[in-house]
Amino acid sequence: MTNQEFANGLRLIADFYEAQPEMPQFSIYTFTDRLGFLNALKALKTRGMVTKDLSDQSFNGYAVLKQPFGEIPFQVNAQKSDICERIVTYKCPDSLLEEVMNAEEGN
Repeated sequence: MTNQEFANGLRLIADFYEAQPEMPQFSIYTFTDRLGFLNALKALKTRGMVTKDLSDQSFNGYAVLKQPFGEIPFQVNAQKSDICERIVTYKCPDSLLEEVMNAEEGN
């Protein structure tokens, strides 16, 4: 399906919703690969601010882009492993290091 065919289908859905006020609304989520995600980011940026969630708490391990279209939330998701590089790090705050040093001195 082309983007033009997709847009025409969305117009038909809009007409349907206008004629059926009791119809429940749905959210627009799309799942894509790395290239689709990057293309979506580039395209959405032309409309303004894009919210990106690449955190460990993001939706089910997905990298997420969000941008509203009027009152309709629009979200693009891709497997985080396709988008991000996994890096494991350790944090060693001074308080923890002092605790370890003090424990060693007590031995």
